[in-house]
Amino acid sequence: MSRYGIVGGTFVRDGVLRLDTLVEKPSPESAPSRLAIAARYVLTPAIFDCLDQTAPGKGSEVQLTDALIELMRTQEIRPFEFGGRTFDCGSPAGFVAANLHMAIHRADIGGMVLDEIDAIAAGREPARRGAA
Repeated sequence: MSRYGIVGGTFVRDGVLRLDTLVEKPSPESAPSRLAIAARYVLTPAIFDCLDQTAPGKGSEVQLTDALIELMRTQEIRPFEFGGRTFDCGSPAGFVAANLHMAIHRADIGGMVLDEIDAIAAGREPARRGAA
């Protein structure tokens, strides 16, 4: 939780949250929920004025979450509860996991990537395919 923006509010029906708070990188004890902001937005142009007025926050960076809190004062924000897989591409392991996930699901290279993973896991050199 301390690596993500977390939302809080009340579910008005399945998957629909009436948002009343956003917290940037809270401690697990102070988080308003376990619902993280997955960094996908459709925003109105008003967010740019909010960003201009937002002081640096956590990590001495201007946080979009802080600007969204300001935007909530004048506009309703409607979150969408996403139940699929997400990747934290801000960390090296998350970035690699995202790329592996995409690669193994590609018809043209998925089998070769899985062979590489199997070879690495078994501690052996993978079979060479073509010139490098």
